[in-house]
Amino acid sequence: MPRTLSTFVNSVLVLVFLTACSNHTTFNDPEQEKEIDNLMIFAKSYGLVKYFHPSDNAASIDWDLFSVYGTTQILENTGKDSINTILKNIYAPIAPTVLFSNEKQSIENINTTDSCVKWAYWQHQGLGMDSYDPSKIYYSVRVNAITRESKASGQGKILKSFSAIDYHGQEIAFRAKVRLKEFSKGTGHLVLKITDKNGEALFYNAMSRKPIKSGEWAEYTISTKVDSLANKIAFGFSLKDQGTLFIDSYSISQGKPNTNSEKLILSKGSPMDLSMDWEREGSGYAFLPEKEQTDKENTTIALKFTDSVIEKVEDKLFEETPKPNQILTKKLGNATYCELPVTLCLEHEKTLPIVPDRDFAQFKEKLNKTKIDTSGLGFRIANVIKVYNIAEHFHPYLKELDVDWEKELRNAIVKSYEDRTFADHVATLEEMVARLKDGHTRIDGYDKEKGRLPVAWDILEDQLVITNVLDEKLPVHIGDVVVKINGEDPDTFLDRFRSKISAGTPGWLHVRLAEESVIGKPGEEITVRVNGKTIPLSYTDTIYNDGKRKNWYRPAYKDISKDTKYINLTMNDIEAFNNLIPRLIKAKNLIFDLRGYPYPNLSSDVISYLLKEKDTASSWMRLPKYIYPDQDNVAGYIKGDWRLDPKKPYLGQKNIVFLTNGKAISYSESLLGYIKSYKLGTIIGEPTAGANGNYNKSSLLGGLKFLWTGLYLVQPNGEKVYARGILPDIERKETIEGLKENKDEVLDFAIRYLESI
Repeated sequence: MPRTLSTFVNSVLVLVFLTACSNHTTFNDPEQEKEIDNLMIFAKSYGLVKYFHPSDNAASIDWDLFSVYGTTQILENTGKDSINTILKNIYAPIAPTVLFSNEKQSIENINTTDSCVKWAYWQHQGLGMDSYDPSKIYYSVRVNAITRESKASGQGKILKSFSAIDYHGQEIAFRAKVRLKEFSKGTGHLVLKITDKNGEALFYNAMSRKPIKSGEWAEYTISTKVDSLANKIAFGFSLKDQGTLFIDSYSISQGKPNTNSEKLILSKGSPMDLSMDWEREGSGYAFLPEKEQTDKENTTIALKFTDSVIEKVEDKLFEETPKPNQILTKKLGNATYCELPVTLCLEHEKTLPIVPDRDFAQFKEKLNKTKIDTSGLGFRIANVIKVYNIAEHFHPYLKELDVDWEKELRNAIVKSYEDRTFADHVATLEEMVARLKDGHTRIDGYDKEKGRLPVAWDILEDQLVITNVLDEKLPVHIGDVVVKINGEDPDTFLDRFRSKISAGTPGWLHVRLAEESVIGKPGEEITVRVNGKTIPLSYTDTIYNDGKRKNWYRPAYKDISKDTKYINLTMNDIEAFNNLIPRLIKAKNLIFDLRGYPYPNLSSDVISYLLKEKDTASSWMRLPKYIYPDQDNVAGYIKGDWRLDPKKPYLGQKNIVFLTNGKAISYSESLLGYIKSYKLGTIIGEPTAGANGNYNKSSLLGGLKFLWTGLYLVQPNGEKVYARGILPDIERKETIEGLKENKDEVLDFAIRYLESI
């Protein structure tokens, strides 16, 4: 059955010879420029075939590996063959009917339209491929074709446990000699877990920050002190994603590691045992001897991804479909055109034409030997290609933005040549996606530096102002203006962070800037010029600094006066709000605070109490339906709305104010959209973040994730929100003087405004 929405919840390895100057790559060599051009062409072809060409072989490969494989082929063969020849060789095993040529041309009708009874094609409800979708609204299906769906859990784990009673107060260490099999996509982990008698974790370490990625044998260690409440100690191994983790030997010891006091509790040398007292977790993983290895490795045990697959024929998601035997012509470069079939004939449940099994098996074997090296150029460009195509084909606001997305692709590819570290690569991706002006957008899945400055700051009155001091010995105070950082204008320092933040409004940019700009490497130092003094500030991992102001906390509820009540919607769930109703009934004035994200479980019932008549706003949430690339001819939208009913007691007759600012994002903007559209109150403060709609999270290589807005939303009255925000009826900003005096100036203004009515 088609999936519909009744409601929405908001919420290579190659060596490349570069001409370098002043640590920046230049491309004076025409061959180098040609290589960049060819990578651009491959990038565009990648998305066309992956998302819109429905062949069985294309649907069955690992597209992460293919992105690196294809990039490598471009880098190795530019200068040897034409781009069209390279593309033909890359795609022939998976998409033989996709043709590349120097000019537009018609291809032969490989499918017999007259005799073909059933056609395969792609439908996308948003984007469901490679996505983690907490709201369960995004889907991608290859209609009418057999789909092999993995039911593997994503992580396999084996654990043993023993009593902790004899080890209270002692240090223990879990050591193991392990390695990953070559070409493994996933990561290996040692696991040490200590629980109390109720099974609650007192300690848990699974090497999440520094997983095992090496194919070389090495010993790894996890150590900790056993709590006096400990009941059980469990240890073992886990494998995330695909691959094989070889386990040679392990030991558990007590006493301070690497000292004379250290004594073995238990150990197992090579070969390891397969005894049944290992607890196994995770479907699609096996714990077994690995036979196809060297003599040495035959003695090891492997935790191996084996997959767990079901086959099914996918029904269509919606009624709109491409035409039978439809072929699109897409220009990829100055002299490269792609003839792309978006429908293929099915015969005996297989797409035509059928590539011989032997040929495809040989290609998959070659593909599966593609190594994903996170330090390699191929890896970096592959991630750029993935990000480009996700936004190009599926970001619902891309076509409304004043951005040359193809230019951003080129810029990111060029910068990938310059990048030398994983952090450099992440920065390139962040700078690329910042151009989307999407407040939901960020690159996730990597460890940031752990150091934090001992101060917080924010932009007030167009100046960088200290908002919190976490080291009382520092000669700085809240409200001090920073006039220099490292001897330069503060903007020069902040631009390092600003360029990597995706934000559609200044308010959200300042929120993210306050969080990100205090992060650095522990031990490093900057200087700030404050009050005529130059003060050194060191990054340290011994303090917690999330960029918040010292007096950021606001109460959940406050009696301002007999007539005026304050309700903080970022601190009240709907149950707590309902309990406040008896007090609100008696009030004349209500101030609702939405300067941030609503408290969990705060439902739209808050709005229902303010409605006098039934909500008639329709279709203000729109989930795009895609059957063609580049968001050409969007097939339509699956439309949603709230259609709220009024609730009693009716509170809308009171004088109502809503406070907001740039921290109000997503669901906050849905609630404020109702206030604005139905004129349910006066909005005071600053524009909101301008990023409403369910986010999507797409997987990238190297464990990275790309977060982005996948749902198109407007206000119930039809006005836009994206990269604009909900605009206040009365704009009111904080001042430096108000910060120094610890005043909530926006709230104070709202109180005075209500008193004047």
